[in-house]
Amino acid sequence: MQIQQYGQRNPQLDRILITGGGLTGKTTLAAKFASSPDRALFISTDGNAARQGYQTIVFEYPQNVGDVLNQFKKTIDFAFQHHSNFDVLVWDLAEDIDEYMQVGLRDELADQKSMLRAWGKIHLFYKFAQTHLMTHLRKHPGKKTILLSRDVEEYGKGKDKDKIIGYIPALRKVLKNIILKDQDAEIRCYFEQKQRKFEVTGLRFEEMRPEIMRVINSPLVLPQAPAISPKVDIENLKNDLRIVAMEEGGIAFKTEFAKLDKTTRNAVGDEFKAEIKAIIERSSATGGKSNKEDDAA
Repeated sequence: MQIQQYGQRNPQLDRILITGGGLTGKTTLAAKFASSPDRALFISTDGNAARQGYQTIVFEYPQNVGDVLNQFKKTIDFAFQHHSNFDVLVWDLAEDIDEYMQVGLRDELADQKSMLRAWGKIHLFYKFAQTHLMTHLRKHPGKKTILLSRDVEEYGKGKDKDKIIGYIPALRKVLKNIILKDQDAEIRCYFEQKQRKFEVTGLRFEEMRPEIMRVINSPLVLPQAPAISPKVDIENLKNDLRIVAMEEGGIAFKTEFAKLDKTTRNAVGDEFKAEIKAIIERSSATGGKSNKEDDAA
């Protein structure tokens, strides 16, 4: 336990809400906050991020609304099992689970006696989801969390009740305050005269404005599928490696495998490495050329 010295600021852009209508650039902007497009991981409720080529975990809605929290926890746990693969975790779209639960609890919400309890269930989901997410983030400092939300029309009151006076996130404010505590920035994406615009509000650390504008104005780079290294015939390469494993053993295989670039190693695949391991083990059992380091595969 210690007292933090005064005057030591640590401005960050770790918790961000991005809102906007369709096609305004929410998804691509969220990905820009990662070190590269393939370092953003989307937990997607509508599949849009996957269609744009980003690495995505599609959220699978359970049949029973009572199981939605466990399903969300499993999704978050799965994401952080692969924490080395992303810098930015994006929840896209944050309000969709709220809408799903409202549909599943519609009978309770329509009953005056059970209405408050039904709303409480939804709020508790977001509270527990936030706690579970933050538990993982504390274990893996440096990760950014971004929530995406659609824009919906905001209407006036009284005589202006039919007049659109602005736009607000579809993610209800009470839920935003639960799931995104102490947000560092809110960015609204919109069109003006057929041009995409970005409005930064709720900036927690004003000194971070240049950084956030740098991200917004950075060139769009779409994710690219990893290409197999040129002039490498994967099947022939596998055959060559099999011969090395059978005739020279595990150390020789490890040496040859290490010479390959990362893309080619990925193209070879885990299934082939398991095959090689079995070959080495059989060779060792029958007195072939092998040793304790032959489990290198």
